[in-house]
Amino acid sequence: MSEDRIIKPVSEPVFGPYLARYRVHEGLIKGLKERGMKSIPGSGNKELAGVIDDQRGYSKEDKEWFVKEFQPYMSAYSRGSCAHEQRMWDHNWTDKFELIALWINYMKENEYNPPHTHNGQVTWVIFLETPDLDKERDQYVGRSVGPGALTFHYGEASFPKWTVNQLTYLPMPGEMWIFPTMLEHSVIPFKTKGTRVSVSGNCVFMPPHMESRVMPEEYDRMKPQPVK
Repeated sequence: MSEDRIIKPVSEPVFGPYLARYRVHEGLIKGLKERGMKSIPGSGNKELAGVIDDQRGYSKEDKEWFVKEFQPYMSAYSRGSCAHEQRMWDHNWTDKFELIALWINYMKENEYNPPHTHNGQVTWVIFLETPDLDKERDQYVGRSVGPGALTFHYGEASFPKWTVNQLTYLPMPGEMWIFPTMLEHSVIPFKTKGTRVSVSGNCVFMPPHMESRVMPEEYDRMKPQPVK
């Protein structure tokens, strides 16, 4: 075989779940912060996996506002998912959704989220505020992804390494990940004093002829009351 012969694969199949990172518009960030402050501290704790003292649910009014603000991102994600599967957008695909949960986390030093999945079909995490962890991460010595990192896990780890089974991300304010609810993920604790504020939620897809909406209130397991 000639040394200058170029070898190319016949194909490189797309494999694994579709997840996407977005920059979020300022109106959504501001609205989520202001509305989250009006909810009772810890009102969402019993329904969530986080080892976090203050996780709060949003009101029905807040959720209805969120559905309208979030629709462009769900539309982008749905079409991206279609392209990821190398299919044509047709009547079998939809960007309409029913919001089944929405909550805000106030994660402080030494708190964390263990490996977990969500209910529904699609979930997300929006980072509203993040403490500066640069110094702590620079001083970290170890083999893990390090303080404060968000990690997505897919498939089994291997040794010797022959596959990439995790994606690591250091949260940045104003950014968001959208991904399938059954994709396992976790958040490593940090020691730096400060609060990371993030918003997550779950939804299911609706038929394309329907309008996106909030799940009926009688099925809501996270019913916060406003702070008095």
